[in-house]
Amino acid sequence: MQLVSSAENSSLDWKAQYKYIEDIKDGRGYTAGIIGFCSGTGDMLELVQHYQDVKSGNVLAKYLPALRKVNGTSSHSGLDPNFTTDWKTAAKDTVFQQAQNDERDRVYFNPSVQQAKSDGLGALGQFAYYDAIVMHGPGDDGTSFGGSARRQSIRPSRRRKGVMKLRTSMPSSTPAWPP
Repeated sequence: MQLVSSAENSSLDWKAQYKYIEDIKDGRGYTAGIIGFCSGTGDMLELVQHYQDVKSGNVLAKYLPALRKVNGTSSHSGLDPNFTTDWKTAAKDTVFQQAQNDERDRVYFNPSVQQAKSDGLGALGQFAYYDAIVMHGPGDDGTSFGGSARRQSIRPSRRRKGVMKLRTSMPSSTPAWPP
């Protein structure tokens, strides 16, 4: 989580990121929390719904209709002006923190580790998959982890006995790394 937090928030203090929320102008609406849940990609909606399921009537529950409407867009319609403040308030609630952990594991961590193990990768490969799914999102479209992995033909291969590396299809003009 420190490595992900470093890449996502330039901080090793990943637990401080439960309260993080801003629009980083990437076309995904608000980006928030420990994994970068986005209002425009559906994972924030799923998180807030999960929070509502485990703690009915919480401070974010009133935003569920707006999150459904903005899903798939960069819009803040129905969220502004108080959503960011209410998110930070919710982040003080250990139930909301656990909800973020639950969704991180369900949507990102567990699927990436399962896929990496299925592909014969060890801990470093598992982290590479986890980082890729966090950066690109789950799913099978061309920009998501699943679509990107298929497009790149990611598969394990033996470089030296006992050492695994990822082999990807690269244009011939791209130098191989490591040499």
